[in-house]
Amino acid sequence: MTRRERLREELVAEIKNAARTRLNEAGAAELSLRGIARDVGMSPASLYTYFDGLDDVITALIVDSFDDQAAAIRVAAAGARSVQTRLRRATVAYRDWAHEHPEEFRLLYESPIAGYQAPEDGPTVDAAIRVMTPFMELLHEAWTTGEIEAPPPGPPIDTKATAPRVEGGIDADWLRVGIETWAQFHGFVSLELNGHFPPGTALDDVYDHLIDNITTRLGFTD
Repeated sequence: MTRRERLREELVAEIKNAARTRLNEAGAAELSLRGIARDVGMSPASLYTYFDGLDDVITALIVDSFDDQAAAIRVAAAGARSVQTRLRRATVAYRDWAHEHPEEFRLLYESPIAGYQAPEDGPTVDAAIRVMTPFMELLHEAWTTGEIEAPPPGPPIDTKATAPRVEGGIDADWLRVGIETWAQFHGFVSLELNGHFPPGTALDDVYDHLIDNITTRLGFTD
């Protein structure tokens, strides 16, 4: 890497960090090229040397946040022999990451920025699937090792968009069970983060019980 390339990479990282800080401290509504430029000490016009516009900055921020969440899930799930234990750790890490990065979680899953449209079939799609890949891999491992039985055939589901992005590909039943599983714990986390549960609910206990129900439904017996 040349010195020019290294400096450019450092400035791109600085711009993205400034955008992330602004998002976490003030919310998505405060993301603007002018504000980000001011935070890094350059003119708004100078940002166009590194990004095509605010949407390009937001896209890069989304990709980085998805990757950070995916990494946290993989780290949490590593080490245990039992797939069930690793799956539990992964679902806990999903919720923990949301608690630690609430504004980034909302950016990823609730599209709070008016007018922003992620590039169709672009890098945010790949990044989002990287978050779900650890869960899909755990389900596949549990089925192939016999820790749980493979699911019976269910409603048809199109895998063309997802299968090429998961190593080894996936079939319709695998994807369907993965989506059903994700919907359960993601729905809980999203409702919790936005304060939609009754006051006084023991959310840690409820989430733990939800994970028990998920693993039971999947067929784990321990």
